[in-house]
Amino acid sequence: MIHAVESISAKETLSIKADKVILTCGGMAAPVLGSDGSGYTLAKSLGHSLVPVVPALVQLRVKNNPLRQAAGVRTDGTVSIYENHKFMGADTGELQITDYGISGIPVFQVSRHAAKALYYKRPVKAEIDFLPEIPLGTMAAVLRYKRKKQDKSSIMKAMLGFFHKKLIPCLLKNAGMKPDLKISELNEPLLQSLVHTCRHFPLTISDTNGFEHAQVCAGGVRLTEINASTMESLRCGGLYLAGEILDADGICGGYNLQWAWTTGYLAGLSAVSDEGRL
Repeated sequence: MIHAVESISAKETLSIKADKVILTCGGMAAPVLGSDGSGYTLAKSLGHSLVPVVPALVQLRVKNNPLRQAAGVRTDGTVSIYENHKFMGADTGELQITDYGISGIPVFQVSRHAAKALYYKRPVKAEIDFLPEIPLGTMAAVLRYKRKKQDKSSIMKAMLGFFHKKLIPCLLKNAGMKPDLKISELNEPLLQSLVHTCRHFPLTISDTNGFEHAQVCAGGVRLTEINASTMESLRCGGLYLAGEILDADGICGGYNLQWAWTTGYLAGLSAVSDEGRL
């Protein structure tokens, strides 16, 4: 017999007794839909422990955002995340630059690494390659060609074939150059600095956006406390857990939905069987 007590208000509680219970309360992402984290409290009251819960598939906020001038720009890029200088993951796709930081699918894909590190107050850096589909030497070769031809145009104009016009000033500033620098004046050290900046643009991640902006959570009830064949709790017989309340999160592409459907199916099938197993 499972006996769970849930607080309804400061003065009221609800007591529930049942032979079998399936706990599928979701996590904390998108609280406007009802994901308020109450399922975690119930799970803990029934003997479970939690991996710390943080936002995932979420935007990243950047300290003193050096890309703020390019807010609104969408551009291809590879985002790499480093926790205390250790590479944690990377993804490539369309980035969205915002006034507070970076967004877009590739950012979402690696955001869990940043969120976990920030939770433990570890330094998090991001590095962006703004030319992910361009061979390494191409940009340098083009700039050298223009320099050889004694092109009188500015470096700003010379880069328009590679980048959005709002992004170029950010790249030049990081490389220590002025937008009106003539391409003919671009010496080799400056050229190398510019190419390195475009392929390894550094950002200091200060935070993620909150749960209200997250598509899922990372963290939850530990999977080591669950029978993976039936989704039955190893801490409380007759209790089954499924979906986002568990410590499992995937990248974009329907994986989190599939996790919810599959674990829910297993939990439901197991809960109605005589022995509580398939």
